[in-house]
Amino acid sequence: MFFLSFFFKKNESVKTVSSVNSSWVRTRYQNNSNNPISFMANEVEYRKLKAKGGFAVKGDEDTVYKKGTTSVLKRYLDSSTGNAILAKSFKIKKPKSSQGKKEIARIKDEAEKMMALNLAYDYLERKTGKSSKAIDIILPYFEGEDLFDFIDHFQDIEKPTLVQVIELFRHAVDTMDELQLLHDSGWIHFDVKPENIYIDKKNHRIRLIDPEKALRKEYLNQIKATEIAGTIEYIAPEFFTQRYIKNGEAADIYSFGMVLAAMFGLMQAKGTHHGCKVDFHFDRENEKYALAQLKGFYLTRDQRKSIYSLIYDMTATNPEERISLKEAKIRLEPLLVALQAKLEKPNPDDAKNDNAESVPTLTLGKPRF
Repeated sequence: MFFLSFFFKKNESVKTVSSVNSSWVRTRYQNNSNNPISFMANEVEYRKLKAKGGFAVKGDEDTVYKKGTTSVLKRYLDSSTGNAILAKSFKIKKPKSSQGKKEIARIKDEAEKMMALNLAYDYLERKTGKSSKAIDIILPYFEGEDLFDFIDHFQDIEKPTLVQVIELFRHAVDTMDELQLLHDSGWIHFDVKPENIYIDKKNHRIRLIDPEKALRKEYLNQIKATEIAGTIEYIAPEFFTQRYIKNGEAADIYSFGMVLAAMFGLMQAKGTHHGCKVDFHFDRENEKYALAQLKGFYLTRDQRKSIYSLIYDMTATNPEERISLKEAKIRLEPLLVALQAKLEKPNPDDAKNDNAESVPTLTLGKPRF
């Protein structure tokens, strides 16, 4: 997993915000003292590090953050400044083979997409043996956890507090904002799932990560649906019926609707999704089950119904019938506001009925990235 991605032609200069041809990037990140990416190594320091000759290889390795099936994310410290960067490292065993060349092209494409929105500094190639090589994508350092881990930890809590429930709602609303920004900038993610939503605790924001499937809207009619399909439990039905995805935003909305189902404990273990066997699934037609699962979230019955209805409308089979992200936020955010009001003015009755019950748990399995 890891990090949002986008297309742009790579040039030879170090990728900085000012060099990116995107008004969305400039207005969101440039000249911002509270930069949401919060680079611990700024542009000048990064140039110094790069001049040392591949700090991702020669730096002082500190921590292995994540191990995936194809990559490892490591943190490196620069002893002269005390700053840190992350390196997402891929190993290619046979780089000269046809499969190896395809893998290298895929990794470079991912890196250049990330660099286009300044979510990565650069990428470096290096030899690791006589017939093997590695590619390191150099990333800014930040701290946090992915939404998969957050959900897993949340479901381990027998009786979550109101503050913990508010935090869950806050992440849901913030993810809507981040996905809306992505769509407004002309991009579709195509692999929205808990593992690809990162909670940056240092900067108190949500990041959409893992760029592999991301695509600009103007290329939708050029790339086959089978080439951009994400994770089976979250992908929209049209990936099985359309040769080319016609409405990319609707596909992402469906996926995020399934993410909300996971966040609110509405996923059921084992079943089928679009005719495929899956480890967990959301039964859109089982309102009774959904309302029972939503007990323990400090919500009235009508509020629980509104969440079920929201997810139902986001995951409609027909993409044209799905609600927009803006409408979804309009329907979800008032519930967050209501919960925050409860926190400010506690009601003794909140300890009764729904809130005395624990949140049902469901193991979603090990994250795949």
